[in-house]
Amino acid sequence: MLGMGLSGYLLAQIASAAITVVLLALATWKLMPPGGHSAKGKLPALEREVIRFSASLFAVQALEYTFGSLDKIVLGYWLDARRVGIYVVAASVTVFVPILLQSVNQIFSPTIADLHARGEMDVLRRLYQTLTKWIVGFTLPLAIVVCVFAAPLMQIFGSEFRAGWPILVIGILGQLINCGVGSAGLLLIMSGHQDRLVRVQVKVVIANIVFNLFSYRFGESLGRWLCPRQPTLRSTCCTCVK
Repeated sequence: MLGMGLSGYLLAQIASAAITVVLLALATWKLMPPGGHSAKGKLPALEREVIRFSASLFAVQALEYTFGSLDKIVLGYWLDARRVGIYVVAASVTVFVPILLQSVNQIFSPTIADLHARGEMDVLRRLYQTLTKWIVGFTLPLAIVVCVFAAPLMQIFGSEFRAGWPILVIGILGQLINCGVGSAGLLLIMSGHQDRLVRVQVKVVIANIVFNLFSYRFGESLGRWLCPRQPTLRSTCCTCVK
């Protein structure tokens, strides 16, 4: 979608999501037993609790996707494609920092449901605390290395990307906070409190929209004061404030 600006970015996001859905449907069809390809007879009705849980989980995923894309859309409106590219690269690097948290979530999720169903809350609490400590302990050294070598890491993508090292540092600090709370979202989902998580996500998205709308103006003023002769660093201040 080169040369299409913000509309090209939105179309690329929609196209990638559509392709992902098609590939998942094909994979599901291939893995499905032969008897499951055709629906013969009356299908059993889904329980109300199952429908409610599925709807809440869908809402959580939709809100997370909106939250993850909102900053790029707003920046695409205010800044040119070059500066947005610097921000996107820095934000993409920060995604690799909580890799241990993501791995633990895949394993811890069914354990939460099992312990909650058996009422072993004390065991669940101790396990959550222990896993969170291990996650922070192993993530912190990686985060420190990335922060120390933020500028050289950004320069790997090109000399112009070096100006985005403050964005990388701020993003790493945010990911450390994310790792510091552990699998909090999964605890809510797998313990029957998914509606509470949806309410939290809605408030976060609304706050993010408001903050995105006002942070650019504040960041631009801060950038003119800190680095009046370097417009690239001024734009970096905008994204760091956001």
